[in-house]
Amino acid sequence: MLSNWFSLTSLLALSMAATDLAQILEFDPPTLNIQDAILNNKFRCRLKQKQDKPVQVFFEAAGVTFSKCSVEVGVEDFNQWKEIELSTVPVFENRKDVDLTIRARAYHAENKIDHDYKCKRTYAPGGTCTSIGDPHYNLFNNLATTHMGEGVFHLFQHEFLSIQATQGKCFSNTPTCNQAIAVRYGTSIFALDARVKDVKD
Repeated sequence: MLSNWFSLTSLLALSMAATDLAQILEFDPPTLNIQDAILNNKFRCRLKQKQDKPVQVFFEAAGVTFSKCSVEVGVEDFNQWKEIELSTVPVFENRKDVDLTIRARAYHAENKIDHDYKCKRTYAPGGTCTSIGDPHYNLFNNLATTHMGEGVFHLFQHEFLSIQATQGKCFSNTPTCNQAIAVRYGTSIFALDARVKDVKD
């Protein structure tokens, strides 16, 4: 009986700690309006109450990428806001605005609790940006132009997204063409280089 009483007491203590933890995580703004047209939406979180140990908070949501997959809230900086940037995975069709939930999973000592951060996503149809041939540009604003310069050029430049094309002569006595492309999306970089050492006729 005494062993059962201690087990029940421990379970109640863990349950109360998890319940208390669920009530101390605070978000700013209280409800986030995620705009597809904005490349870097932001929100902040912090603890309302000081804890005896650091709290690790992880984030996840469908169709959303985060600048940080987790933040650690320390014992002394518990009331300082932690800022997280997020961006949405683009869609290429018209959709109605939808309610979205960011799941924040907090770990405190041996306790784990999930928090639902309510959001609304305002869709904006995705666009395309291309550089084809010698080279013909088609930009996100539907501007079509031809640029035959040699060097590295930005097709799009933003603090969160940039697209660069490297142009040069692929063959002698011909217009320039695309030789390399680099895309930076948040902290991720994709690069493709098709240049060769020797220029052939």
